[in-house]
Amino acid sequence: MKTRALWLLISIALAGCSLAGDITPPANVATAQAVRASTPIVEDFTQQTDSAMPSTATPQAQAAGSSQGIITGVIENGTPGGSVPGMLEVNLVASDEQALILSTNTIADENGEFTFEDIDIVPGSIYLTYVDYQDVRYVSEARHFPEGDTSIDLPLQIFETTDDDSGLRVSRLHLVFKGAGEDMIGVTQVWIIDGPEDRTVVEGDGVGVADVDLPDGFSNLGIDDPTSPEGRYLLSDVGFIDRAPVQPGAPVELVFGFTLPYESTLDYSQTMNYAVDAIVVLLASEEISIRADGIEDLGPIDMAGTPIRSYSMPAVARGEVLELQLRSGAAMFRDDNFRVALIAGAVLLFAVSLFVLLRRLRGRRAAQGAASISNEQYDDRQALIKAIAALDDAFEAGELSADAYRRSRQKLKDQALRLMQVDDD
Repeated sequence: MKTRALWLLISIALAGCSLAGDITPPANVATAQAVRASTPIVEDFTQQTDSAMPSTATPQAQAAGSSQGIITGVIENGTPGGSVPGMLEVNLVASDEQALILSTNTIADENGEFTFEDIDIVPGSIYLTYVDYQDVRYVSEARHFPEGDTSIDLPLQIFETTDDDSGLRVSRLHLVFKGAGEDMIGVTQVWIIDGPEDRTVVEGDGVGVADVDLPDGFSNLGIDDPTSPEGRYLLSDVGFIDRAPVQPGAPVELVFGFTLPYESTLDYSQTMNYAVDAIVVLLASEEISIRADGIEDLGPIDMAGTPIRSYSMPAVARGEVLELQLRSGAAMFRDDNFRVALIAGAVLLFAVSLFVLLRRLRGRRAAQGAASISNEQYDDRQALIKAIAALDDAFEAGELSADAYRRSRQKLKDQALRLMQVDDD
């Protein structure tokens, strides 16, 4: 019951809602410069609820038999050196599990302190306050009246603003690949964007806050945020721009999807305009294999009964490129362990052959007193050189990891060295 009430309050008071749990590729958006939201956010929701809500001047008539309480708070500025201007308007809203039951406001004093008196205490209801400062809305925690208490404190913290985006980072990036057709692959991304701890990052000169670059050749871009205000997202030549401010302690979540051309192979490359702390890749198809530097297999996870393969990738610095390779069908990558086993087997077989060959060569030398390299020795040395060259080609083509390559190459070199030592005997 309280969860529904809290969700109702947050959906009204905040500038957006969390959609990180949905990894379904969003519907396409229009290719106009400004992306219009399907359901505009109500920036001043008191106007929306004026006709639907009873007047807060007579709350007793709407909550018969309920007791009354008091809500207090103080506005603090979380930016070092920042101050709190006097006479800021503070708004209070409350909701039960069905709808808003209270919407009122007051003026904070010169110290930022405020009080709401004679507030109906409705069991199961949630209360929160909010204030607008420098065109950014700051919202308090949502609380209810504890049983037996008639007062709660709902303080607010505001911050100074900056248009410097150097403090932005993507704390988590989820990257989902799923087949979208015979010659296309669907990509869904979830970004969790954090900002500096003491300032709110806002757009400067109308250029937006978060600038998202997408891979070359992307199409069918969709942004999964039906409650965002009109004009929040702007399309660019290489992706899109989010204009929503990033507040300290209030990460912004972006959920969007697009498609890329795909015919059995994809060399994925995406420039990251912000540092990325952690990357999780999900493959929603058994027919797709993946390869990337530093990738780690996290094992399968279950999503609504569907097994999804999950991987982690290393952090990416600001301005660097996120790169990986996808293959399917006959072009699928083989598991490195399997490939190493094949190479090890081939090396072992080659070593046994060399052992037999060397014994034969020694016997021939003892009998003939030969001082020169035999034709058989020359042929097998050439075979070793070719094997090392083939291994080098496989590594350069991305068919072997660095560790597997180094181990296998060293074994072949050791065999070549032993063969040359025979020549010196």
